[in-house]
Amino acid sequence: MLQTALILVLVAGLVHASWNIAAKKARGDVRFSAFTSWVMLIAWAPLGLYLAWQEVPSWSWLQWACVAVSAVFVMFQHGPLSIQSGQAQPQLGQVIKNPGLKPFVGPGGRR
Repeated sequence: MLQTALILVLVAGLVHASWNIAAKKARGDVRFSAFTSWVMLIAWAPLGLYLAWQEVPSWSWLQWACVAVSAVFVMFQHGPLSIQSGQAQPQLGQVIKNPGLKPFVGPGGRR
């Protein structure tokens, strides 16, 4: 088990470094991101659908609740509920981590 974990970590590091080199050579262009997103979709969607077809019907209400909470967090970060101000995003993260903390944004977006 230890060898398998070490191999997986090393392969992940190699893939991550390769990705960074490829992105740097492409200058981080939007076309590069779009192309790689489509390639990943085509490569991994069949496997994801196959595994989901087998696993999802047996999920409990707790697992569906975790999916719903994750979806809300994604919408807060990237979707229609995202906060456009760069000053407010770290404060939103603090509120999520510590619900008792109330963010205060003064004039000019500063605390």
